[in-house]
Amino acid sequence: MPKHDVPMEFTRLTFKSGLNATVRKGEKWLDSTGIYPAHSVDGKQTAKLRIVGTVVLKRFKDLIDSDVFLTLIHDPQARNYSDLHKRMVESYPGRPQFMDEPAFSQDDLCTVVFFTIVDKGNSTEQ
Repeated sequence: MPKHDVPMEFTRLTFKSGLNATVRKGEKWLDSTGIYPAHSVDGKQTAKLRIVGTVVLKRFKDLIDSDVFLTLIHDPQARNYSDLHKRMVESYPGRPQFMDEPAFSQDDLCTVVFFTIVDKGNSTEQ
């Protein structure tokens, strides 16, 4: 679980009002709760979010389009399995120079993080 000053990075800092969800590769965010900074990968957009809970998926490919949490995904362009998979591949391209950081695979364990926005900063609401 990251410290509360460690920001959660987003490819697109776009949120819904109310409860949101994001899918993260691995278990880094598992059991996280409380307020965290958030920012876009390029650092141009910022916000603050409150993590209210997390759930581990055994494998990304076990998701199905009817999973209720997909409707909560913060990015409207990733609210179905195929679009979310595309976003995960873009977000986790891997770094071949680091053996412990391979590219995203449908067999990867993932954590679903549920959160609300505390301060939307200059993020976009959709």
